[in-house]
Amino acid sequence: METPERKNVRISDFDYAAANYYFVTLCADKRRNIFSTVRRDVILSALGRMADDTFSELEQKFDVKVDRRTIMPDHIHFILIVPAQRATARGAPTLGRMIGAYKSVVAKKWRDYCRESGTAHFPIWQRNYYEHVIRNDRDLYETRQYIENNPLKLLQSSEK
Repeated sequence: METPERKNVRISDFDYAAANYYFVTLCADKRRNIFSTVRRDVILSALGRMADDTFSELEQKFDVKVDRRTIMPDHIHFILIVPAQRATARGAPTLGRMIGAYKSVVAKKWRDYCRESGTAHFPIWQRNYYEHVIRNDRDLYETRQYIENNPLKLLQSSEK
């Protein structure tokens, strides 16, 4: 059985190592609810805490900043800021390389946790990720609002 060809959603001829604000969404494998639960607030699972803690490692390793983030039950949204001085460095990593490193570190922490605790290990990440290059202040404002309000939308839909 042939697998369908994946559509490339990246902007052609765009430098993904360039200084910019990037909105990123990472989804759980099979969209399982493994990162958190949303009640009155977002309550992180052990895996969700690992994913959240790993953002500081991403910032340190690549000299970037995570502006806003939310960890939903089956996906994670965040804005990654790549500053100009980092982006102009020779051989600066691309967005894809940074996301790959982040996902790999979280997966390794999860494997180690499962071994130590006797918890059943399962794949964490859906293949690839969604990204949107934030183009202006309005786009940044709307993206921040979307991230901050995402848990509220889930609460509202569960109350119906």
